[in-house]
Amino acid sequence: MLLAAVSLLPAATAKTPGWLLFEQGKAWAGQGEFGKALQCFKDAILDAGVMPEADAAIADVYRAEGEFLLAERHYQRAYNLRNALVVPSQRYDILLRWAGLYEDQEMYSQMETKLFLVVADDRWSQGEQLAIQVERNYVDKGLDHVLALYRFDSAFATSAHSRLGWFYYRTGRYPQALHHLLYAVILQVSEGAEFLKQRDADAVVTSLAGFFEAASSDRDLRAWLDASTLSQDLYYLSAAAWELGHPTRARDAWKILASLKDAGKFADLSKRQLAKPFREPFLTTEFKLPTSP
Repeated sequence: MLLAAVSLLPAATAKTPGWLLFEQGKAWAGQGEFGKALQCFKDAILDAGVMPEADAAIADVYRAEGEFLLAERHYQRAYNLRNALVVPSQRYDILLRWAGLYEDQEMYSQMETKLFLVVADDRWSQGEQLAIQVERNYVDKGLDHVLALYRFDSAFATSAHSRLGWFYYRTGRYPQALHHLLYAVILQVSEGAEFLKQRDADAVVTSLAGFFEAASSDRDLRAWLDASTLSQDLYYLSAAAWELGHPTRARDAWKILASLKDAGKFADLSKRQLAKPFREPFLTTEFKLPTSP
């Protein structure tokens, strides 16, 4: 159906620059007009010669339409052409979207591989000595001490750490889960603390509860928090800590989450954990992408 819709569209005029065609394609995709979007993205590539941004957008359309093999092919092409990206850091976004394709299919080992490519560039989590010290401070002195001590600026890796941490918790690899979830939390609090500091040079975040209190009184920060994975990451960080024999660390965060209306289902789950800790079931299913006819 998509290919038929594309063939009926008029060819783009030679006067329309590739980047304008790309923006038009994004607008069509936002309206659910995927056939028109694909035509614009393909015409953009024809005009530019190489445009990995458009290849990634084509992959997004195919992913939305359930054409997983085509989506995989275009994510691969976009990443292979990453050196041509106008904004180099968008390579991480392409990897995250590609990982999402595999997560949709419950192909978790492939998802893990793509997420690893993102965190491999996170200088804060890849240094073994620093990582050991961060985790030791968390276990020995608690999350508040860690949040007062560290500020990391590799926000591009937050989502990858979050998803890897969830994956490792759900597959019983609790040390790895704790590592990635701890970094996901630190990175998000670091970003929020920087935002507060821009608003008020004297603003200081010294505790998790204090951070949530500050966020609740700032409309913009509250909106950012609602869109973040911080509540989820705190919940699973605590669950991993419990499994590793650190119940005090687990309860500390669960108590805060349980009191937050904005934590949604993770507030309810935290209440359940405080009443009677439980382990979520392991992930076991792994599907394969459908083959081409």
